[in-house]
Amino acid sequence: MDRLLRLPFARFDITIPLIAGTIILIGLSTIQSTIVAGSASNPILTESLINIQLLAISFGLLLFFALLFIDYRVFYYGSIASYVLVVLLLLSVFFFAEPTRGSLRWIQVGSVNIQPSSIAVVVLITCFASFFQYAGQRINDIRYLAAMAILVAIPTVLIAIEPDLGSALVLVGIWVVMLHMSPVKFSHLLVMYAVILLMLPVGWGFLEQYQQDRVTTFMNPSTDPLGTGYNVQQAITAVGSGQLRGRGWGQGTQSHLQYLPEQHTDFIFATFAEEQGFLGVVILLLLYGALWWRIAVSVKKIESMYGKLVVIGILVWFVIHISINVGMNVGIAPITGIPLPFMSYGGTTMVVTIVALGLIEGLLVTGQDVRT
Repeated sequence: MDRLLRLPFARFDITIPLIAGTIILIGLSTIQSTIVAGSASNPILTESLINIQLLAISFGLLLFFALLFIDYRVFYYGSIASYVLVVLLLLSVFFFAEPTRGSLRWIQVGSVNIQPSSIAVVVLITCFASFFQYAGQRINDIRYLAAMAILVAIPTVLIAIEPDLGSALVLVGIWVVMLHMSPVKFSHLLVMYAVILLMLPVGWGFLEQYQQDRVTTFMNPSTDPLGTGYNVQQAITAVGSGQLRGRGWGQGTQSHLQYLPEQHTDFIFATFAEEQGFLGVVILLLLYGALWWRIAVSVKKIESMYGKLVVIGILVWFVIHISINVGMNVGIAPITGIPLPFMSYGGTTMVVTIVALGLIEGLLVTGQDVRT
C-alpha cells in the first residue's frame, strides 16, 4: 500500500500540469474579461460559460488523477473494444445530434453537450499505438498496412462527413507521424505519400462549398471581406490592434464590440492578443513551447514502444491544434474551427486535453511495458 501511494511522486512530472494549469487560467481570464467589459451580448450566458468550463476542468482533473493508478495494459488489451465504442459514438451523432450551423457534432446529454470527435482523437491515439505495438516489424507486411489504413479511414470518414474536416485531418496527421515512428519502411511511406498526392484533386471535389471557400479565402482574404473573409480579417485586426502591450484586460474593442466572432472559442487567441499585446502573446507561446518540450522529454523516459507512441501522438495532436489555431487567427492558416487547447471554451475539449496529460503522467508513473 505504501508503495502504491508513493508511485505518483516517483516519476511524476509536475511541470506538465503546472504549465497547462497556467494556460487554463489565462483562458478563463480571457473569457471572464468579456463580462467585466460589460459589452458582451449576453453577460449572463457568458457567466454560465465560465461555470461550465470550471465544471469541465474539475471533471478532467478527477480523471487525470485516476489515470495515475491505472494499469496501462488495460488500454492495450482493451484497444479493440475501445475502437468499436469510438466508432459507435461517432455513428451516434447521425441519429441523436441536433444540427448546429449545418453540422452534426454535438450530442446533448441532459444539460451537457458532448463532442464525440474530440473524445475519439485521444482514444484512437491509444488504439493506433496498440496496433503498432502488436504488429511490430510485421507492419511492413502489406496486409497489416492495409488493415491499419482501414482502421484509420473509418473514423476519419465519419468525422469528415459530420462535417468536421479539421478534426479529420488532425487525426490523419497524428497517424502519419506515429507511422513514421514505427518500424515501417521508408519505401512504403513514399508510396503512401504518392497515393495521397494523387487523391488530393479527387478529395477537393468532395468538399462542401463553404470548405472550398475557406481555402480560397485563406489564399486571398480580401476577395470577400464581408463574407467568407470576414472572420479572418477581424481576427487579424484584433491581433494587430493589441500592439506591444495590449489594450488591457477587458478593454479589447474588436472582441467586446462584437466585431470578432467566436471570441471565446475559435478566436480566443485574437481576443487575448488584443488585450495583452505582443508581450502577452510571446509569454503564451513560450508556455505552449515549454509544454511541448516537457512532453517530448517524457518520451525518452518511457521504455515501451506503446507508451512512446501514445505520448508522441498526444504531442502531435497538441502541436497541430495550437499551430493551426494560432495560424488562422493571424491569417496564415485557413479557418477550420479547431480550438486552442486549454484556452478555448468547450467542455469536451477541455476534459479530453486534461485526460491526455493524465495518460502521459500515468505512463511516466507506472513505467509499465506491454508485452505481446
